[in-house]
Amino acid sequence: FEADGYAPFISRVVKAAESEVRFDVTLRPALSTQVTVLLPDGRPASGADVGLVSQGARLKLVPGGFSRDNVQSGGSLLLTDSQGRFSLAPDESITQVIAANAQGVAEASPGALAADPTLILQPWGRLEGTHLSGGVGVANSELLFLYGQGILDTISCDSAAFRVKTDREGRFAFSKVPPGKHRLVRVMAEKNSDTSSRSSDNPLAEVIIRPGETTVVTITQ
Repeated sequence: FEADGYAPFISRVVKAAESEVRFDVTLRPALSTQVTVLLPDGRPASGADVGLVSQGARLKLVPGGFSRDNVQSGGSLLLTDSQGRFSLAPDESITQVIAANAQGVAEASPGALAADPTLILQPWGRLEGTHLSGGVGVANSELLFLYGQGILDTISCDSAAFRVKTDREGRFAFSKVPPGKHRLVRVMAEKNSDTSSRSSDNPLAEVIIRPGETTVVTITQ
């Protein structure tokens, strides 16, 4: 439940089997923070995606913004206006605010934005590397780039957008990844029976991505 000038209220989970549900809600007056998102060159970032990270938000980062495949919770994904601004309502469930567009990405806590309501986008980084086993390149190894310590219920990298396969010599590249400390895993197919299978993630390495730079890693197993 949302209203201008009031803190939002999020209900408990309503199950599909519940035929009728009643909520008695009282909204608390609260002032929103007007946040400005700037491009790396200082110009306003109009039309940038803004993700409000919280439990159950289910945000998916893609190269250049956030996925809009309708799995995220309502109200957790915003857009900046023509001046690069958006309104951040006071909400104790929000742990992080992330802005992203084709030129860059930035994140800050609500507390930091209350003190300084400006987000300056940092250029996306690039990740290149080689996957080796016994000194030999691992061909067709399927690798997945994971966002920090994020989990599917809060924020994660879109599994289709941040998935690559190594070439014949074990080389791979992610052309656009967010700055920060993240993880790289190998997707392994496991056969359950003659007719079914499942996949599992095999942790490979932690990677530190610097804005606007190419990070090169060698992974050995």
